[in-house]
Amino acid sequence: MILSERPQKVDGSEGVAVLRQEELWVGCPYCGEMIEILVDISLGEQQYIEDCSVCCAPILMRTQVDAAGQFSHIDLKRDDE
Repeated sequence: MILSERPQKVDGSEGVAVLRQEELWVGCPYCGEMIEILVDISLGEQQYIEDCSVCCAPILMRTQVDAAGQFSHIDLKRDDE
């Protein structure tokens, strides 16, 4: 479930970079609790580990974007899978 998309501008030494972030509610693959995460889709497809804010277990997150650069979906896996 996508709650919001927040374009943000960050001044850098090379100019202005626009971050496209989306807040998502996802189910933890360990404890099953719904947790809120922030995904930066301005980087395109990515894979990273984020700890569950409830049980602190490491969740492997893989974000997907479509051909237009829009958020498509996120895959969540246990770190031990």
